[in-house]
Amino acid sequence: EAGRSSVDRISEAGRLSEDGPPARESYLAGQTRTLPPRMRQRLELWLQIMIGGSRQAPRVLPRDPTTVEFYLRGMAPIVQGWAANGHESFAGVTRADVAAAVAGITQPRTGRHAAELGLKSLFRTLKGRRLIFADPTRGLKPTPVATNIPLPLDPALIRDELNSPNRAVAPALAPVAFHALRRA
Repeated sequence: EAGRSSVDRISEAGRLSEDGPPARESYLAGQTRTLPPRMRQRLELWLQIMIGGSRQAPRVLPRDPTTVEFYLRGMAPIVQGWAANGHESFAGVTRADVAAAVAGITQPRTGRHAAELGLKSLFRTLKGRRLIFADPTRGLKPTPVATNIPLPLDPALIRDELNSPNRAVAPALAPVAFHALRRA
């Protein structure tokens, strides 16, 4: 009894449901509820293609669901804003609309990066399916995200090396000791 997990207990009580929609589909449904029907259909098609891939030209390999959710969360507020401004479909979105929407993102760089990549993916898919005439994100360069953030160093190790008998170690390590990142 003590070694059983909560999931086992809930399952035995008949309260465990594994048939619910994945979180990204629930999120999409919540974000698209107020969108015009054509925009909602196009987003659902995009999600289906991204998750399952497509053998129809242009062929697309399935993407990791985490990546798709990252894109979806980045671009959902933008799409809602376009709908609120009167866009009935993605065919009416211009390059200026995309630039204004991306420029208006106040989240950290990763939020802008997610929105840019998501919009590029969405419009590339719609263009490939001939559901829009022109891709307004063509040539858009995504905001760079720092991928080289140094990790914090162990202070005890630095302290030991500063007291090293080797005379070359302490001067080489001094900049690290006084300017390196500290542990949080």
